[in-house]
Amino acid sequence: MSAALAPLQLVSATRSSPQAFVTGTLLGRSLALPQHRHYGQRISFHNHQGLGALYQAALAEARPESLVVFCHDDVWLGDQPLDALLETALQNFDLVGVAGNSRLTPGQMGWWLQPHSDAWDTPHLVGRIRHGAPQASELSTYGPSPAAARLLDGVFLAARAGMLQAAGVGFDPAFEFHFYDLDLCRTALAAGLRLGVWPIELIHASGGQAGSPGWWHGLERYRRKWEPGLPLPTGRAGPSSGGADSLPARQPPSPAPPMSSAAPAFEITTSRQLLAWLAEQQLSIALTTYQIGKLFTLGLKPNGELSVFERSFNRCMGLCGTSNGFYLSSLYQIWRFENVFSPGESQNGYDRLYVPQVGYTTGDCDIHDMAVAGDGQLVFVNTLFSCLATLSTTHSFRPLWHPPFISRLAAEDRCHLNGLALKGGRPAYVSAVSRSDATDGWREHRRDGGVVLDVASGEVVAAGLSMPHSPRWYQDRLWLCNSGSGEFGWVDLASGRFQPLTFCAGYLRGVAFHGDYALLGTSKPRHNKTFSGLPLDEALASRQAEPRCGIQVVDLRSGDAVHWIRFEGLVEELYDVITLPGVRNPMLLGFVSDEIRRVISLEEATG
Repeated sequence: MSAALAPLQLVSATRSSPQAFVTGTLLGRSLALPQHRHYGQRISFHNHQGLGALYQAALAEARPESLVVFCHDDVWLGDQPLDALLETALQNFDLVGVAGNSRLTPGQMGWWLQPHSDAWDTPHLVGRIRHGAPQASELSTYGPSPAAARLLDGVFLAARAGMLQAAGVGFDPAFEFHFYDLDLCRTALAAGLRLGVWPIELIHASGGQAGSPGWWHGLERYRRKWEPGLPLPTGRAGPSSGGADSLPARQPPSPAPPMSSAAPAFEITTSRQLLAWLAEQQLSIALTTYQIGKLFTLGLKPNGELSVFERSFNRCMGLCGTSNGFYLSSLYQIWRFENVFSPGESQNGYDRLYVPQVGYTTGDCDIHDMAVAGDGQLVFVNTLFSCLATLSTTHSFRPLWHPPFISRLAAEDRCHLNGLALKGGRPAYVSAVSRSDATDGWREHRRDGGVVLDVASGEVVAAGLSMPHSPRWYQDRLWLCNSGSGEFGWVDLASGRFQPLTFCAGYLRGVAFHGDYALLGTSKPRHNKTFSGLPLDEALASRQAEPRCGIQVVDLRSGDAVHWIRFEGLVEELYDVITLPGVRNPMLLGFVSDEIRRVISLEEATG
């Protein structure tokens, strides 16, 4: 059963009057919208009190079961209600923001700065936020989101009140406006709480006031509390030279950089003949990246140039096509997209409009591959529960099958079941990283513990694989990504051996077919334990190659990569890819902007 959403209490301060707050501030205008007006509000009007003291008083009086949000008054809250977003975010982290830093190092003067420097700490930054106004804003993307963090920007912070209260974590009234956020983060980390950023579509009107006298005064307090051995930077005045008013106001970079200089670039490049091949094949592509929570479609503009369309869906992963659209799995839901254009209809050069028409709430089951069986039933890999499952009209899911070595269904991701292949319209083969039957037990078998199982018999048809993914039955062969080695090939069912067809410079995951071609998704391996120590490392080194993120189009007859698409910058990991036959230039609806409210289609009446 699903519980009702916890009450949300929003805490803020403004120098405006109550009437001016509602009409003249972004936060006040947001709270008047239907999707936000139900929140509990604790707004301090005509405020001259420090945020540390004000926020702490609100936290101390908050009901333990409530979600408490601390937010500046120059923030637009976006089109989606915060309750459900934060319920999900706070299942993963104890303290949530929208932007931050994944490392905490002595000498940092801001969450966005390198230690002892006013240079951006770009490789370690996480999260994103828009800057500007609702009618004209620019996205500042600092790094992945969702993502773990150790420091968070105080523009927006959220937590369960009872979690902070029970842990003895709160705001220090000594910090009036600056550094209350870093102080809170360090207190939370010391209490063992989990910090992270979450993709919440906010707009911040200001880039902050880093470098003002009050900012330097806050830095001096922060250093005295947390880093007493570190002085202020050379030439910065302290209290002995006249107090806060005498502190220099040299401006370090604010945490709102232009995309060109501070955020990682995003670029898509293609091989020379890729666009001509798409036109010749009358084909478009859809793909997912859960790393930044994006669903992409790639097609052709009327002038033949590459058309890229994207929409945001938290942790989007599995894709599978239908007769009029496709299914998409996300963090805790599965969406069925339908094309609402009539045959031959187009708009502004787009010939399909895919709308998330129906959503199914599954909970966070870490859904990987999906496929539509011959009877129309959606079958998906429920990785968290180590089983194949289907949708339920009354519950999160209905289990269909599990590997014989899994002793019971439990939310423990025991073997990292991930891939599914249909044969004759029925689930036929699955891939798993190991045959372990213990919580998270697959991680010790990443290098060569992978298996492919026959669903009907439960028998292992291939073993000794390295993190296999994306099994597919096509042209009378069982194709497979041996992801940990960077190889794509097929399984010889008679011998149980994997037969490589080609090597790709990246972590392979996501396979689609079109004629005599396979479209293969490649990712850059993450720099963590899950992706280290795999045969792929040695294969790349021996070929003097760097891993790439993108799509390789491989000729099944020769194994040659005949075309490619490459992602640079923000996108480093893909999960799934599907083809959209007969589609030239698709577009998508999502939930972040208000366009979904205005697009209405009518089904033709019958009878």
